[in-house]
Amino acid sequence: MLKILVFVHGGLNSFSLTDTRFLENRQVDNIVRDSEDWYYPVFVSWPTAALSTYLEQLLFIREGRRSEFWGPVTSPIILASDLLRTVGRFPATFYYQLTNEKDRLASSGYLPTKWLSDLWGRSL
Repeated sequence: MLKILVFVHGGLNSFSLTDTRFLENRQVDNIVRDSEDWYYPVFVSWPTAALSTYLEQLLFIREGRRSEFWGPVTSPIILASDLLRTVGRFPATFYYQLTNEKDRLASSGYLPTKWLSDLWGRSL
């Protein structure tokens, strides 16, 4: 029987970092070794490093496609939009994060459970 192992790797890593981690830890050798527990490996990897990914989105990706001409031309508009969205969403994001931290503390017993948000209270 053929066994297939699908290894999907993203998580803010570059291609080289993904390959290095996988090869240095000898994980490929363990998967591909010749035995009855042999797996056929399929590796899915893409560059997900934060800065390079954002720069690609800022400079080249428009409407889900790569645009070598219009991407750089419209990048100031995209940058302004991203910055304004960040500033505009900050109060709501801060509120949600603060509420989540309060609920984590209350569910752990560090704060009274009556302080739990409705959904957190129902889940306990």
